[in-house]
Amino acid sequence: MSIDSFKISNFFLEENLTIDGHRSVRDAIEKMAEHGVGHILICNGGEPNGIFTERDFLVNSARSRADISEVPVDRWSTHPMRTVGLKDTIRVAIDIFTETGARRLPVLNEEGKIVGVCTLQSIIMGVNQALRQNLRL
Repeated sequence: MSIDSFKISNFFLEENLTIDGHRSVRDAIEKMAEHGVGHILICNGGEPNGIFTERDFLVNSARSRADISEVPVDRWSTHPMRTVGLKDTIRVAIDIFTETGARRLPVLNEEGKIVGVCTLQSIIMGVNQALRQNLRL
């Protein structure tokens, strides 16, 4: 069993929570809290082109005294967002996580549409499960 045998298709969450980039940071945070997730995809013109995470909120709110009801979420989002494909191996995701410090990557299908999000946690949990099954722990 090698790291290159683990495909992203087995290590992602099928969630596509989105918000229009012109909506406020407060709106994004409320929607994330309502759904119990730490990220939301930012759409401009109907297509996701950014991601807003708990970390984006913490970093930007520490730097700014702005009223989060007045700040467009697009302004505090990560652009451009890095992505992985369903057929990529988890090595690709881990390399991006290591290089960028990101913890979440949108996952694209063969047509280039976002089908979910690969998280550092989903990889750890999936690899742990695979190891336990393979080693019968």
